[in-house]
Amino acid sequence: MSEYHHGNLKQQLLDEGLKLLGEEGIEKFSLRKLAKRCGVSHTSPYRHFASKEELILAVAQEIQSRFNTALKEGLASVEGSPKEKMKAMGKAYVHFFAAHPDYLDLLFLTPEIYEMAPEKHNHKKADSSLMTYLSAVLPLAEAKGGGLTIPENPTSPDEMQTIPGAALQPWCLIHGLTVLIVKKALPVKSPEALDQLVEDVLSKGYY
Repeated sequence: MSEYHHGNLKQQLLDEGLKLLGEEGIEKFSLRKLAKRCGVSHTSPYRHFASKEELILAVAQEIQSRFNTALKEGLASVEGSPKEKMKAMGKAYVHFFAAHPDYLDLLFLTPEIYEMAPEKHNHKKADSSLMTYLSAVLPLAEAKGGGLTIPENPTSPDEMQTIPGAALQPWCLIHGLTVLIVKKALPVKSPEALDQLVEDVLSKGYY
């Protein structure tokens, strides 16, 4: 096997690692299997990642970055009211995971990832989907009379408790809808139908 038979082994390990995680799950995932899939020696992945846990965390962080970018693009796609921007972000949220079901499982439905290294999951304002959501819901909360502050570290249980439950309602609605669609519990026939569903769900929320 060639150690470097292509230009960017690290990126291929991340890309193929995501696919392998979707097929095998964390328990059966191994760097040896990944190396075989990438056509390199079983020691090659260790040039970039010290362990399978480090690679899995890197995959999750890359997905988080792509997801956050999608949310920001959704927000930037409309010039309307804060509520219209929230709807646009909601559509981007659902479409992102509908197109990549494995991403949903890895980011939100695999608690083992958080157990590997909880300190690596701190949400920083610049690159966190949670912070992007909170920055979008803040104008809506202000229109209702305020009461929402954005914590520096929303992964802290104490700081998370400072966010009013009503401010989390749009997120819960969007995420719940996403899970129903991705898991085929709620069939949607077209992208247009999906957009309309997001509109309907968020139009009746607190904000």
